[in-house]
Amino acid sequence: MQWFSVVAGVLLIGASLVDVFQRLIHPGGRGSIGARVVRVPWALSRGVRGKPSLLAGPLGLVLVIGVWVLLQLAGWMLVYLPFVPAGFTYSPGIDPTRYWAPAEALYISLVTLGTLGFGDVVPTVEWLRILGPLQALTGFILLTGAISWFMQIYPALARVRTLALRLSHFAGAGFARELSVNDGSVNAQVVHDLASQLAQVRVDLGQNAEIYYFVERDPDLSLPLALRRAKHLAHDAQDVDDTTLVTAGRVLERTVEDAASLVREQYLPRVPDDTSSIIEAALADQGSTRNV
Repeated sequence: MQWFSVVAGVLLIGASLVDVFQRLIHPGGRGSIGARVVRVPWALSRGVRGKPSLLAGPLGLVLVIGVWVLLQLAGWMLVYLPFVPAGFTYSPGIDPTRYWAPAEALYISLVTLGTLGFGDVVPTVEWLRILGPLQALTGFILLTGAISWFMQIYPALARVRTLALRLSHFAGAGFARELSVNDGSVNAQVVHDLASQLAQVRVDLGQNAEIYYFVERDPDLSLPLALRRAKHLAHDAQDVDDTTLVTAGRVLERTVEDAASLVREQYLPRVPDDTSSIIEAALADQGSTRNV
């Protein structure tokens, strides 16, 4: 029974660390725990309000970090539990028999993970003395991992919003209507630049899938609407009698198709494999109905 508790604890600790690795150190990976947890606020808000909440994305990140911490706490608690209180020595004035063993194991786990080091409970079993610093190290990993995750997510979100806003400005200024009038090489360069920005956003989305769950208060900043506008611009560029601009339009169209395919793969697997269908489904999924 003792070793069952230890093994169960090790499995929980390992599951948490693997998930952290897959989401942060290997950002193209898909942490099975975090991938499910981050969708919870999104799904709940859609179920209650009919559309996702503006807080769904931020709450999803906080919830994933909370689950990582809870898994670590529970895992180390199970490792310590069979050895409480016999495997520990207590400061004078503390009677360990007064405390419920699981609660005491949780306390030890919490203090060690938080690297508080009160010194009121110290392991006496040799291998438990080694585990204490290891758990403190995992606490440090979680702290730095959470900070690193935020530093990955928000720059990626800024790139999505910048591209979406730029496409909104182009649409509002009637850029597509002027493609056949203005200098074709200049317009082609602009279209190529938009394709390059969209390719970066596609990479960001592949590495940080959570950015999809950040719903924008201003629809003009949303990724699905940016894809729709980019698709229309690519189509308009290919209708112009200018080879350079047509080529740029094809590059932009291919980039839109690639980004839409990733959206379908990660979030909308039941949608038909058609770019327009994927974009419209993503717009509906995020509760956005604004036209180009």
